[in-house]
Amino acid sequence: MADREIPLPRDEKLLLLVNEHWMILVRIILLYLVGLCLGGFLFWLGHNLHTSSHLASTVLVLLAFAIILLSNHWLFIYLVSLELSGWAITEKRIIDFQFLPYVRHNMSYINISEITESEKHQQGIIKNIFHYGEVELNLTASRQTIEFRYVPYPGIFVETLSRLQKSRDLEGEVI
Repeated sequence: MADREIPLPRDEKLLLLVNEHWMILVRIILLYLVGLCLGGFLFWLGHNLHTSSHLASTVLVLLAFAIILLSNHWLFIYLVSLELSGWAITEKRIIDFQFLPYVRHNMSYINISEITESEKHQQGIIKNIFHYGEVELNLTASRQTIEFRYVPYPGIFVETLSRLQKSRDLEGEVI
Protein backbone atom coordinates (compact mmCIF):
# COMPACT_ATOMS: atom_id res chain seq x y z
CA MET A 1 0.00 0.00 0.00
CA ALA A 2 2.95 2.32 0.53
CA ASP A 3 3.55 2.65 -3.21
CA ARG A 4 -0.09 3.32 -4.13
CA GLU A 5 -1.46 6.74 -4.83
CA ILE A 6 -4.45 7.59 -2.63
CA PRO A 7 -6.98 9.94 -4.25
CA LEU A 8 -7.51 12.87 -1.89
CA PRO A 9 -9.21 16.25 -2.23
CA ARG A 10 -6.87 19.06 -3.31
CA ASP A 11 -6.91 20.72 0.12
CA GLU A 12 -5.89 17.54 1.94
CA LYS A 13 -2.30 16.32 2.25
CA LEU A 14 -1.20 12.76 3.11
CA LEU A 15 1.06 12.72 6.18
CA LEU A 16 1.48 9.06 7.10
CA LEU A 17 0.65 5.77 5.38
CA VAL A 18 0.86 2.61 7.52
CA ASN A 19 0.23 -1.10 6.88
CA GLU A 20 -0.08 -3.74 9.57
CA HIS A 21 3.22 -4.85 11.07
CA TRP A 22 5.02 -7.78 9.43
CA MET A 23 4.82 -9.71 12.71
CA ILE A 24 1.26 -10.72 11.79
CA LEU A 25 2.85 -12.88 9.07
CA VAL A 26 4.24 -15.26 11.72
CA ARG A 27 0.74 -16.45 12.61
CA ILE A 28 -0.28 -16.66 8.95
CA ILE A 29 2.76 -18.71 7.95
CA LEU A 30 2.38 -21.05 10.94
CA LEU A 31 -1.26 -21.76 10.00
CA TYR A 32 -0.19 -22.27 6.38
CA LEU A 33 2.48 -24.78 7.45
CA VAL A 34 -0.07 -26.64 9.60
CA GLY A 35 -2.32 -26.93 6.53
CA LEU A 36 0.56 -28.20 4.39
CA CYS A 37 1.61 -30.72 7.06
CA LEU A 38 -1.95 -31.99 7.43
CA GLY A 39 -2.29 -32.32 3.66
CA GLY A 40 1.07 -34.04 3.42
CA PHE A 41 0.19 -36.45 6.20
CA LEU A 42 -3.15 -37.33 4.58
CA PHE A 43 -1.40 -37.83 1.24
CA TRP A 44 1.17 -40.14 2.86
CA LEU A 45 -1.57 -42.03 4.69
CA GLY A 46 -3.63 -42.40 1.51
CA HIS A 47 -0.61 -43.55 -0.45
CA ASN A 48 0.26 -46.22 2.14
CA LEU A 49 -3.33 -47.56 2.27
CA HIS A 50 -3.35 -48.59 -1.39
CA THR A 51 -3.10 -52.29 -0.58
CA SER A 52 -5.97 -52.47 1.91
CA SER A 53 -8.66 -50.19 0.48
CA HIS A 54 -8.54 -48.46 -2.88
CA LEU A 55 -11.56 -46.22 -2.14
CA ALA A 56 -10.21 -45.00 1.22
CA SER A 57 -6.83 -44.34 -0.37
CA THR A 58 -8.39 -42.27 -3.16
CA VAL A 59 -10.54 -40.27 -0.72
CA LEU A 60 -7.54 -39.47 1.50
CA VAL A 61 -5.39 -38.39 -1.45
CA LEU A 62 -8.18 -36.15 -2.80
CA LEU A 63 -8.74 -34.69 0.66
CA ALA A 64 -5.00 -34.01 0.94
CA PHE A 65 -4.97 -32.18 -2.40
CA ALA A 66 -8.02 -30.14 -1.34
CA ILE A 67 -6.41 -29.12 1.95
CA ILE A 68 -3.15 -28.14 0.24
CA LEU A 69 -5.05 -26.18 -2.42
CA LEU A 70 -7.12 -24.36 0.21
CA SER A 71 -4.01 -23.59 2.28
CA ASN A 72 -2.26 -22.07 -0.73
CA HIS A 73 -5.35 -20.07 -1.71
CA TRP A 74 -5.85 -18.82 1.85
CA LEU A 75 -2.20 -17.70 2.09
CA PHE A 76 -2.42 -15.82 -1.22
CA ILE A 77 -5.69 -14.10 -0.29
CA TYR A 78 -4.36 -13.10 3.13
CA LEU A 79 -1.11 -11.70 1.69
CA VAL A 80 -3.06 -9.60 -0.82
CA SER A 81 -5.36 -8.40 1.97
CA LEU A 82 -2.41 -7.53 4.17
CA GLU A 83 -0.79 -5.47 1.41
CA LEU A 84 -3.96 -3.56 0.49
CA SER A 85 -5.24 -2.87 4.02
CA GLY A 86 -3.91 -0.21 6.36
CA TRP A 87 -4.28 3.32 7.64
CA ALA A 88 -3.58 6.74 6.21
CA ILE A 89 -3.34 9.95 8.23
CA THR A 90 -4.05 13.17 6.38
CA GLU A 91 -4.25 16.73 7.66
CA LYS A 92 -7.98 16.32 8.33
CA ARG A 93 -8.75 12.65 8.95
CA ILE A 94 -7.64 9.07 9.46
CA ILE A 95 -8.61 6.69 6.67
CA ASP A 96 -8.95 2.99 7.56
CA PHE A 97 -8.70 0.60 4.59
CA GLN A 98 -9.97 -2.95 5.09
CA PHE A 99 -9.70 -5.13 2.02
CA LEU A 100 -10.27 -8.86 1.62
CA PRO A 101 -10.56 -9.99 -2.02
CA TYR A 102 -14.07 -11.12 -3.03
CA VAL A 103 -15.45 -10.47 0.46
CA ARG A 104 -14.72 -7.01 1.90
CA HIS A 105 -13.70 -3.59 0.63
CA ASN A 106 -14.37 -1.14 3.46
CA MET A 107 -13.07 2.36 3.91
CA SER A 108 -13.90 4.35 7.02
CA TYR A 109 -12.94 7.89 8.01
CA ILE A 110 -12.32 9.50 11.37
CA ASN A 111 -12.07 13.26 11.44
CA ILE A 112 -9.11 14.52 13.47
CA SER A 113 -11.36 17.10 15.11
CA GLU A 114 -13.52 14.30 16.59
CA ILE A 115 -10.62 12.63 18.42
CA THR A 116 -10.45 13.53 22.10
CA GLU A 117 -7.65 11.19 23.13
CA SER A 118 -5.20 8.84 21.43
CA GLU A 119 -3.18 6.21 23.28
CA LYS A 120 -0.54 3.72 22.25
CA HIS A 121 -0.20 0.33 23.91
CA GLN A 122 3.05 -1.51 23.35
CA GLN A 123 3.16 -4.05 26.16
CA GLY A 124 5.35 -7.12 26.11
CA ILE A 125 8.85 -8.07 25.16
CA ILE A 126 8.02 -9.11 21.59
CA LYS A 127 6.09 -5.91 20.86
CA ASN A 128 8.89 -3.75 22.23
CA ILE A 129 11.65 -5.62 20.40
CA PHE A 130 9.83 -5.53 17.05
CA HIS A 131 8.27 -2.05 17.57
CA TYR A 132 4.56 -2.66 17.12
CA GLY A 133 1.45 -2.28 19.22
CA GLU A 134 -2.10 -1.00 19.41
CA VAL A 135 -3.45 2.51 19.06
CA GLU A 136 -6.72 3.41 20.79
CA LEU A 137 -8.77 6.46 19.86
CA ASN A 138 -11.53 8.03 21.93
CA LEU A 139 -14.03 10.09 19.96
CA THR A 140 -16.32 12.91 21.04
CA ALA A 141 -19.37 11.36 19.36
CA SER A 142 -18.96 7.85 20.77
CA ARG A 143 -18.15 6.24 24.09
CA GLN A 144 -16.72 3.26 22.25
CA THR A 145 -12.97 3.30 21.66
CA ILE A 146 -11.56 2.54 18.22
CA GLU A 147 -8.56 0.26 18.22
CA PHE A 148 -5.99 -0.24 15.49
CA ARG A 149 -3.98 -3.43 16.04
CA TYR A 150 -0.50 -4.40 14.80
CA VAL A 151 0.52 -0.80 14.13
CA PRO A 152 4.26 -0.49 13.44
CA TYR A 153 5.87 2.21 15.57
CA PRO A 154 2.62 3.24 17.29
CA GLY A 155 4.40 6.19 18.93
CA ILE A 156 4.87 7.82 15.53
CA PHE A 157 1.18 7.25 14.75
CA VAL A 158 0.06 8.85 18.04
CA GLU A 159 2.62 11.67 17.77
CA THR A 160 1.36 12.56 14.28
CA LEU A 161 -2.20 12.73 15.62
CA SER A 162 -1.07 14.80 18.60
CA ARG A 163 0.75 17.31 16.35
CA LEU A 164 -2.36 17.64 14.17
CA GLN A 165 -4.57 18.26 17.21
CA LYS A 166 -2.16 20.86 18.62
CA SER A 167 -1.95 22.69 15.31
CA ARG A 168 -5.77 22.77 15.14
CA ASP A 169 -5.88 24.17 18.70
CA LEU A 170 -3.40 26.90 17.75
CA GLU A 171 -5.53 27.78 14.70
CA GLY A 172 -8.51 28.26 17.01
CA GLU A 173 -10.57 25.23 16.10
CA VAL A 174 -12.26 23.40 18.94
CA ILE A 175 -11.68 19.68 19.08
